[in-house]
Amino acid sequence: MPIFAVLAVWSLKDWGKAWKDAFETGSKPSPSARASAKLWDFYEKVCYIAGIVGFILGLNSIFQNRGGLDGEVFHPLAVDCVAPILAIFLAMVARILKARVEEGRKP
Repeated sequence: MPIFAVLAVWSLKDWGKAWKDAFETGSKPSPSARASAKLWDFYEKVCYIAGIVGFILGLNSIFQNRGGLDGEVFHPLAVDCVAPILAIFLAMVARILKARVEEGRKP
């Protein structure tokens, strides 16, 4: 979902520039660095939103299947927690890439 949201706002070319700006070596930031930082910031926010939406949809599924009536609610709830954990991980990656673009620190 986050990738599709980014591609709905920015082109695939801009997405490629953002990756290039994050991993480009050199002391001077590129002219597209500001746009790339905005893209990574947007991607981070969309990751958090996607995690929340995934968790709510998972809870809805658990409640529709009456997961708590037979005492087996913990396994579906554990599976439901995968979406927020993955979203937090992807948002952290986006934050790191944004910092690399903004600060110009390269490997």
